[in-house]
Amino acid sequence: MKLTKKQLSALQRIVGREQTRYDEIQSEALAGVHPSEKHFAITDGTMVVLFTEQPEGIPVGDRTETYDKYVQDYLKDANAPLVVSPPTVDDCKKIIREWRGMKSLGKPLFPKITVTTKDENGAPMTSYFDAYRYLDILEAVGPYRNIYMGSSDTMRTPYPCLLVYKRCGRDEQDSVNWDEPAFLLPCRP
Repeated sequence: MKLTKKQLSALQRIVGREQTRYDEIQSEALAGVHPSEKHFAITDGTMVVLFTEQPEGIPVGDRTETYDKYVQDYLKDANAPLVVSPPTVDDCKKIIREWRGMKSLGKPLFPKITVTTKDENGAPMTSYFDAYRYLDILEAVGPYRNIYMGSSDTMRTPYPCLLVYKRCGRDEQDSVNWDEPAFLLPCRP
């Protein structure tokens, strides 16, 4: 599977965070593309990007069924409406720049981005994400994407999770590739 340069860079950053996590806990596990049930998974522990084919340019990691199962279990009973006006890549970069410019006293550990939408009853829904990871998940999926946010009875989280799917073209009416979800856990506000 061919990737754009931006996609490859985002996936390499995700794999780099995974390797850092393994190094910190002195694990022998291999970071990279993980064969996982019927998908290939790239993860850093807070996000999973699933592909139906193995992406080129990313080293192969350990085989594990966990990542695909985790996302599929979430999707079984997920209630995740479309985010009509999601924060963009430029919004993310602005938040990251502002965070970098903050003084160290009272500076949050990482930049946060807020995503809002409405549930199926029209009630507002808000969640918070690490802006670096939000940026990486957007770029990993590619430029044409739909973003959904919601919760699942199977996997409860304090705030709604993010699901990102690649669109098969630039028009918002184009079909969505439902076989390759990308999943991001929320953070605390």
